Amino acid sequence: MKRGRGRETVLLLVCILLLLLATIPPLINLGRFQHRIAGAISRSIGRPVSMDAISLRLLPWPAFSLDNLVVAEDPAFGAEPSLRAPSVLVEPRLASLWRGRFELSRVELADASVNLVRLDNGRWNISSVLLQASQIANAPTAQAHSSAAPRFPFIEATGTRINFKQGSEKRPYSLLNANFSMWLAEPTAWQIKLEAQPVRTDLDLSLADTGLLEVSGEVHRASAFGRMPLELSAEWSHAPLGQLSRLLLGRDAGWRGDIDATAKFQGEIDHLIVRSHLLISNLHQQDFTPVQPFTVDATCQGSHNSDIAVDGWTCRWPLGEGALLLTHQAAEQAADDATPTAPTAQTAAAGTQPGRGALTLSAQHVPASFLAQALGLLLPNAPRAQRFSGAVDGSFQYALLAHQLTGMMAVPALSIAEAAPGGAPLVIRDVALRAAPTQAPSLLVSAAPVSLGVAAQPLSLSAELSRDGFAVHANGAATLPALQAATAAMHLAALPQLLPVPGVREPAPVATVGLSATAPWLATDTDGAVPSAPAGTTGTLHLQNVLYAPAWLPAATQLSSVDALFLPGTVRWTIGPAVLGPSSAAIHFSGSVEVPLRCDPSSVCPAQFQLNTPAVDVAMLASDLNPSNQPLFAELLQRVDAARIRLPAVSGSIHAATLGLGRLPVRDASLVLSTVAPATGLRHPEATGSEEQQAETGQLPGGPRVTISSLDGQTVGGHLHLDGSLDWHGNTPHYTVRARLTGADARGVAALWHENWGPGTLSGNAEFTTTGTQAADLTSHMDGQFQASWVQGASRAEGQLRRLARFPCRSRISAAGTQQASLVTTASSSTGGCFRTALPLRAASAGTGRCGFRWRRATRQRGRNRSPSPGPWQRPKRHHPPGPSARCRTPSDTTPERARRFTG
Repeated sequence: MKRGRGRETVLLLVCILLLLLATIPPLINLGRFQHRIAGAISRSIGRPVSMDAISLRLLPWPAFSLDNLVVAEDPAFGAEPSLRAPSVLVEPRLASLWRGRFELSRVELADASVNLVRLDNGRWNISSVLLQASQIANAPTAQAHSSAAPRFPFIEATGTRINFKQGSEKRPYSLLNANFSMWLAEPTAWQIKLEAQPVRTDLDLSLADTGLLEVSGEVHRASAFGRMPLELSAEWSHAPLGQLSRLLLGRDAGWRGDIDATAKFQGEIDHLIVRSHLLISNLHQQDFTPVQPFTVDATCQGSHNSDIAVDGWTCRWPLGEGALLLTHQAAEQAADDATPTAPTAQTAAAGTQPGRGALTLSAQHVPASFLAQALGLLLPNAPRAQRFSGAVDGSFQYALLAHQLTGMMAVPALSIAEAAPGGAPLVIRDVALRAAPTQAPSLLVSAAPVSLGVAAQPLSLSAELSRDGFAVHANGAATLPALQAATAAMHLAALPQLLPVPGVREPAPVATVGLSATAPWLATDTDGAVPSAPAGTTGTLHLQNVLYAPAWLPAATQLSSVDALFLPGTVRWTIGPAVLGPSSAAIHFSGSVEVPLRCDPSSVCPAQFQLNTPAVDVAMLASDLNPSNQPLFAELLQRVDAARIRLPAVSGSIHAATLGLGRLPVRDASLVLSTVAPATGLRHPEATGSEEQQAETGQLPGGPRVTISSLDGQTVGGHLHLDGSLDWHGNTPHYTVRARLTGADARGVAALWHENWGPGTLSGNAEFTTTGTQAADLTSHMDGQFQASWVQGASRAEGQLRRLARFPCRSRISAAGTQQASLVTTASSSTGGCFRTALPLRAASAGTGRCGFRWRRATRQRGRNRSPSPGPWQRPKRHHPPGPSARCRTPSDTTPERARRFTG
């Protein structure tokens, strides 16, 4: 019973306490506390403080809630308040209230906005606040017992925005989501801690891409702001280099990487010693990634004072057994160390203006491979750094005010692995980098002449390096193997398909070089614009007694003389006497080829060619180019498919005085053709099933295409015009041929097949399609039509000569799903007769690429039997041309079979 009454008593007391907590705070007059709190804060920072309202909070701990706290600015720094806080929570020390003193235990600011202002004379608005606080005697924040001096409160701000101003102008830099805390750790030292995300207000930057800035340390009391000792540590981590460049420069500089930077500040505010460490990992341009990862790992140390921003800076970057040193000297010291020169107005001013002086970059036994690795950051096809060996020593000095570069670096012996024939290293001696005596800073690179197999005419190398790009010059002579090895090792425009002609010594197979190559370092200028001077190579290259042996061609081409003229964007090859194929069916030709050096990957940029040859026999050339005794296209297809080689994209013309197309000789032939190479291989990488199934499912890519725009020439007394195309789909070539023959001599045409026809003029045209590489495939897939007309001619039938005023003929070529094609011909003559023939076309022998057919002729004339053919120019007595109802068919009583065999 007593236990139940005790519980009721406790419950009653709790209810009374809650009632008091709910009713007493509104009854308390907080006006005097509002003024006392505002006065306490104002005296602590030395600035006027105001607030809109104050309220008392008893739970979970007694505190005062301030609304819209505003801290006024020093008039010398502007009229905008230095701090605005919509909500501030102030916790008093309860024990001090019993003793009649008002001490703050904790001050919490939420979503505050702070302005940090710097004047042109170097003063900060926060300096007066810290100086005012340092002059007030306070006990440490964590002190447990009270003393004569009030204890400094723990100040905390969350979700704060810190803005930066230069005088009255607001800068675009800010710190968002800042969490700041400050307390008095010792009687003379404040401890501070800051975490924030840097942003730029005039750009759209993601906070996740600007990294995290952390600052911590302590600030000591002093009689003057500039003499306040401090020890601070700062770290900026997880900051992408691209976003950092946008943050600091206002634009994307085009570089990528991950930055982690730390810094330590120690000393008085006006005279600080700064030690920093910079780590940039995976440094590269946005357009490409170098083969070898590039990392910057440097430590720096220097001083900072109120008069000179930085002074005595030294940055060290260890590299192998050596290091790179970047130092900054004050103007007076730099003037004392510099080489005596005539004084100028600029150099005189450098000694009086603070923050100027000179930067010195020193190389102390730096590996030469580092230079190649750094070159890989600027050029996508730079040589591999592992190939280079040697040591770089020297220094360059750059005057900041005069913008003048002086000094030099040298490599006594630069060795490039596998840059000589047989995999031997190529040694270039006395390589020197000198500052050019020009207004714009640039470097001149020189070296001792290099012998590349031609001792009498060594190769001289030089280069010019500027802020925007570079230029390389090469002059001299080299043997072809030495030139190929050097260019391949340097990842330059190598000549891998050229070989020396075996057994030829006079003249020697050498290359005479006179080239200059220029290119920008970056894809864009520093202002983001496209560079005005694009990359290009100019000069000449002369080759003699070399073989051109591309992998897609069965036989090599012997070139006795080749001259290359390099122009911006293109190279024009002039081919002297050249020979293609073996001596039994060699093609002698000459001409020119113009090749584009740069092409948009999304477009086709064919090489333009123009060739001239006295004679070409296609049948003999195709036979001699095929040691495997198979059709030429099949040989080419196997070569391309086996090595996944892309046929070159070309467009141009070939002129032949005599062109042999089987038994058909063509004089003054002019051929215009072009090729298009696919962007992918001949087969889909995941293609399955037959070619028909692949075509239906879209797995079969478009293959190379050869288009014959025109082939024109004179043959058998007439004019021949031919055009067509050759397409590869999968592994099967598809042909489309259109031919037209006009004004040909009938007896000349008959002589091609050893026939004895009469005179007259033959004209005709044909169009057909077929597929395959073997003769059997070609005939079994043939489909097309043929039309011919024989005017004022004569034929021999049954041993008699018959005159034909006009003899039209129509033919249809069709395989109809069989293993051989049939030539079905319907014709009529001026004598009133008509006939129909069916010619089965079949392969004469497999693998030869020649087709043969047998001709079975059956004729039935309309009307009564005719007498022998009339005279040469006499009309027949009666003429009955076949009417619409007449049919040409093969009767049962045909004439005996006459068989002839045609090959071609």
